[in-house]
Amino acid sequence: MSPNQQWEYKVVDLSSSFFGRETKVDEESLNELGAQGWELVETLSEASGNTQALVFKREK
Repeated sequence: MSPNQQWEYKVVDLSSSFFGRETKVDEESLNELGAQGWELVETLSEASGNTQALVFKREK
């Protein structure tokens, strides 16, 4: 990793209560994010273990 390397991040909220909309995450949408240079780096979960969000990063 170069010392000047910078990242940008994208958080995909999977919560179905987020403004009353459900976020669809399937192979097609993940492949589209990958084609745009996004890489999954973290999942954010509730204490119960349900995944609430996906965190992606890519180089600026």
